[in-house]
Amino acid sequence: MSSYRRYPLLFAGRAARPPYWLSGRAVDDMSPGEHFEAFGEMVEEFVKAFEVEEALIVGKEQPLFQSALMRKSWETGSFWYFQAVNSQKIMYTIFNLHIQRMFCAEHCDTTLFDEVVAPYWARDVSAAIETKLKEEDSYKEQVRSALLADLWLLTSVRQ
Repeated sequence: MSSYRRYPLLFAGRAARPPYWLSGRAVDDMSPGEHFEAFGEMVEEFVKAFEVEEALIVGKEQPLFQSALMRKSWETGSFWYFQAVNSQKIMYTIFNLHIQRMFCAEHCDTTLFDEVVAPYWARDVSAAIETKLKEEDSYKEQVRSALLADLWLLTSVRQ
């Protein structure tokens, strides 16, 4: 069985993506603004060139599947979805910079993603977080005690 039949979404995601490396930047390093706008222009140029090449392969009477998929991916924003799904490392950044603002821009200044995703970091994550917070408090108290002891020692020596 071909990979396409087993994993159609994965295939569609790869087929739908203009290459991010056209920008010369990492995909999670394209904040809205100058670099993002420049990348959009590069995507448009790439897709036009791809259309020409695809038409040579499939013939002028046939619909252009691949380039149409790439164009739609860019126009609808699914380009960012497939980038995020492809790499856990960049998912958080892509979600915050591109996906979230397409659906609910007012959430861009909140920690909504963190609140929704954090519970899935590990089983019983609340207990793990609580333990870490207690360890942090204990550490801070130890540092404070050590600094106070040093301060007391310094003032004792000076007298």
